[in-house]
Amino acid sequence: GAVSGLQHDVRGRRRIDHIRRAYHHGAYGDRGLGADLKVRPAAERDIPSMLLGVSAFADEAYPGEVMDSEHVMTFLRSTMENPAGLVAVMETDRGVFAGLFVAVFHANLLTGAPSMGEILFYVDPDARGHGKKLLSYAENRARERGCERATLCHLDATARIETAYRRWGYRPLER
Repeated sequence: GAVSGLQHDVRGRRRIDHIRRAYHHGAYGDRGLGADLKVRPAAERDIPSMLLGVSAFADEAYPGEVMDSEHVMTFLRSTMENPAGLVAVMETDRGVFAGLFVAVFHANLLTGAPSMGEILFYVDPDARGHGKKLLSYAENRARERGCERATLCHLDATARIETAYRRWGYRPLER
């Protein structure tokens, strides 16, 4: 029960911390961004980088929470395999991870209209300022599916993110 769950969480966190240390100490190559960032559908080989991105997002958005890396891996894989799921990665021209967008396509609860709901939108600090490229990719996939709406979420404490979303044409749904 609780003991094995705690062990699992600790092991998962230690693995992510190991990846983060290697990433920041150059084991994954030069962190400088190339001029070209590209966005593509995520693949199995992206799981370690996506875990790092989810961990960094969690550290920013939910300090003190322990991430269950096995759950995150399972969630990402199932979303990649699900026809109603979207998992996209942004990377440099040298293949260095720069961001992640995870969403689901669904019928709007109130209208039934096709919609896209963002689950996670993360841009690596070295790539901040380029998030619109990742969002545009997701919006294009939504349009291809006939979606009328895309919903993005953010924490109240992240005013800079709301400012960017407004600049990109998004407006508050509820207040």
